Amino acid sequence: MVELKVATFNIRCDTPDDHEKQWKYRAQQVIEFIKHKGWDIVGLQEVTPPQLKDLVAGLPEYSFCGISRENSPEHGEYNPIFYKKSRFELLETKTMWLAEVESQPNKSWDASYLRIMTTANFKEKKSQKELMFINSHFDHESLLARSKSAEKIVDKVQHFDCPVVFVGDLNAEPKEETITILQKELSLLWPDNLSDFKEDYFTFHDYFQSSEREAIDYIFVNQGIQPLLTKVLTWSSNDFQLSDHFPIQAIIML
Repeated sequence: MVELKVATFNIRCDTPDDHEKQWKYRAQQVIEFIKHKGWDIVGLQEVTPPQLKDLVAGLPEYSFCGISRENSPEHGEYNPIFYKKSRFELLETKTMWLAEVESQPNKSWDASYLRIMTTANFKEKKSQKELMFINSHFDHESLLARSKSAEKIVDKVQHFDCPVVFVGDLNAEPKEETITILQKELSLLWPDNLSDFKEDYFTFHDYFQSSEREAIDYIFVNQGIQPLLTKVLTWSSNDFQLSDHFPIQAIIML
């Protein structure tokens, strides 16, 4: 058995609209937080090219895989997968568009933005066990796009002959059909620090600047994974927030 610590974290994109909460004021704290948590693999969302550059420079113990949704190193958001290079060999990685045509940048199903999924097939060096890790960020406006994206994920998972972890900001609350579709093939790792579904549970908090609170970030696994512990990391320091989302981490066994 191989124990891993995995996570999902929407780090909030780099935009001047955030004023005092811009990336330049959060970057070092986010990097230090990731180092402190020591995740073996983490899927990040909303990562712009300048943020990716900062993360790569600040996290030398990690490698990453993934391309931007614009298929350009200078434009568009990434859903990168960061992994400890001392522990994993990357066998193969792909970025696919959540659309009817998945091989090139395009939108379908009334999606408001280009949306992608990044996949990484790893071999854990010590045990030689394989793992498929998938990271995505579903559309925030179109329910149809979220449902179709979930169906695409399920179809992909059915063809993987190894343990699978799927993480992401799915812009869907737990009772939405998007989550139901995913649960046809994957098990949702519900946070252990929540005994059951509560109406006040959330991972998106908008920096607590508004009343908006949503439970939209998730970790799923297939039958090749044994979950040990899952937590929402509600970190803050003197009202300073790393992002407008809380990360979720899970300790799992292959």
